[in-house]
Amino acid sequence: RGDAPAALDSYLRLIAEGALVLCGAGTESGTHTRFPKTEAVRTDDGWLLTGDKIFATLSPIATAFHVFCRTKRPDGGWASARAWVLRDSPGFEIVENWDALGMRASGSHALRLRDCPVPDDLVSVRGEWGEWSAQELAYSVTGNLALLATYLGIAEEARDLIRAAVLKRR
Repeated sequence: RGDAPAALDSYLRLIAEGALVLCGAGTESGTHTRFPKTEAVRTDDGWLLTGDKIFATLSPIATAFHVFCRTKRPDGGWASARAWVLRDSPGFEIVENWDALGMRASGSHALRLRDCPVPDDLVSVRGEWGEWSAQELAYSVTGNLALLATYLGIAEEARDLIRAAVLKRR
């Protein structure tokens, strides 16, 4: 419609250039994804992100991460924001601590961001921190499509393996 944020254009360029994107690095200890504590601070040439994520599915292979964050508004309140963080960014670390029984293959390790620089065109500020909006709901739904596709692929492969095993039995 022509009203998409600049970050969406940059995100699509990442995909076109071959990035494997992890959508929704939003989970943090002690809070809800609507109230991320990871903070984005404006700088002269972009943003610096600092925070910790505890559940980032596909992190061992992802090359770009969609990080839920917040930023200070001029009035002192918080605004909701999202940042696309590249795997090789300074200050970005994958903490390999995922060992959940039955879900080990999801590679849902923790993320640590410490003054991690993000270019201006990979950050979008989206309204009030903690509040739903039509735009936030649309982004949340579409952001889960990659995750859903992964689980569908796993389920289809399991079905095919079971079908093959059952058809061989006599």
